[in-house]
Amino acid sequence: MEWKWLAVFGVYSLVMLIIGIKGYDRTEDRAGFAVAGRRLSTPYAVATWLATFQSGVAVVGFTGFTSLYGYSFITYLTIPIAIVTVIFTLLASKLSKLNVYTVPEIIEQRYGDYKLRLFSTIAIIFLSGVAVTIQLYSAGLVLEAVTGVPLIWSIIMVGLVLTVYVVLGGMTSVVKTDMIQAICMGVGVLVITFMIINKVGLDLFVVPETMGVFSGPVEGGWVLAFAWIFVWVPGVMAQSIYLQRFYSVPDKYVARKMAAYGGTLTALFYTCVLIIGLGAFHLLPPGSLGDLAYPTLLQSELGGIIGAVGLILLIASIQSSVDSLLNIMGTYAAEDIYAKLGPEKTSESILRFARFATLAFGILTIIMAIAMSLRDLPLIAQLQSLSQGLMGATILLPLYIGLFWKKATKIGTYAAMLGGLTTTVIFYILKSNNIVSVFHESFPGLIVATILFFSVSLLTKTNDVEKKNFHNFV
Repeated sequence: MEWKWLAVFGVYSLVMLIIGIKGYDRTEDRAGFAVAGRRLSTPYAVATWLATFQSGVAVVGFTGFTSLYGYSFITYLTIPIAIVTVIFTLLASKLSKLNVYTVPEIIEQRYGDYKLRLFSTIAIIFLSGVAVTIQLYSAGLVLEAVTGVPLIWSIIMVGLVLTVYVVLGGMTSVVKTDMIQAICMGVGVLVITFMIINKVGLDLFVVPETMGVFSGPVEGGWVLAFAWIFVWVPGVMAQSIYLQRFYSVPDKYVARKMAAYGGTLTALFYTCVLIIGLGAFHLLPPGSLGDLAYPTLLQSELGGIIGAVGLILLIASIQSSVDSLLNIMGTYAAEDIYAKLGPEKTSESILRFARFATLAFGILTIIMAIAMSLRDLPLIAQLQSLSQGLMGATILLPLYIGLFWKKATKIGTYAAMLGGLTTTVIFYILKSNNIVSVFHESFPGLIVATILFFSVSLLTKTNDVEKKNFHNFV
């Protein structure tokens, strides 16, 4: 057991819990829990945007990915990040004016159908739970490698800490902790990047041709790279954890700065991750590359104070996204399911249920992460991309196109959601069993969803409620 590493984790976790307790006192109603009272200032908005974009997948998964596939990381992630930043900045004004608590609420308001809201809520909660599970497993891997604590107990420790402070303060606590986590991640990734450059020197940027820009998942040139971008960008834009930030700011000016500044800082962060992954390729034996690259770097190549910084970087990156996902799950269960059942609910009762649901989901995802640790799985980054792709194939078109296209109908939305989700799952199963060869299962899902959304909407009539709702949004 490495007690010094365990102490680092313990101190950091204690700080997060203290912030969570303070957040409890400031979370007096459902708005405080769901959207931080819509009071985010620019510094907090930018910090929470940056922090939410990072994750255990960003640090462990993408470091491992780069250690195997090198510069393909640029076409795999850097270009999509730039595109997402531009799109979100352009849409910031529109998204910040919606005055809602959840993404499914927008869908009901636009199409006038609660069943659509319920379906999208269940899909978002399920896929968010998958993402939380993956990231808890990712955290457990590194904590086990660095501290010597068995994987199962590592998962439990990380999961319980973040579950407690999210239950206490909701989005208010999430935003406060995100500021600390963003600072820790920024300092941590810069320190490790400079250490890697110092150790490897100019050889850092010399890699085999098999690790070029068009290698790994995007091997095949710009055609495949474009197809991947077509999958990745919609997946990110459909993620509720990013959209929730737009609902939490006071005006469009803060929203624009959040997307533009936060996106730029995110691109810089991933540039550092690219360098760290290339460093792992040069410093580690082949058997330690992939998902083991980052924890092995901490343990065998960095160590000491730098290793402690690297551990805090990882913990911060995991907690900064998992806490947001847990908050989404609890909030959406309360706002989109509980609040709509039976008599009208008070703000206090919705807040209580949101806390209860968050606690339940936190415990459930810890159990799922433990189960995940007991079997062999693909690269963490690939599992994350599946979850993200499913979100894009299900939510993207009804949400964004519905805000701007007046002929979108609820029947077209049903067809797109069900068709996109079903097609993606079918192709994932076929691909897993080597029956078909497709670079990403959500690619056909998005194509089917797009065809169904537009064709069915054009073939069905827009009713009076849908017309009125569209004009309200415009």
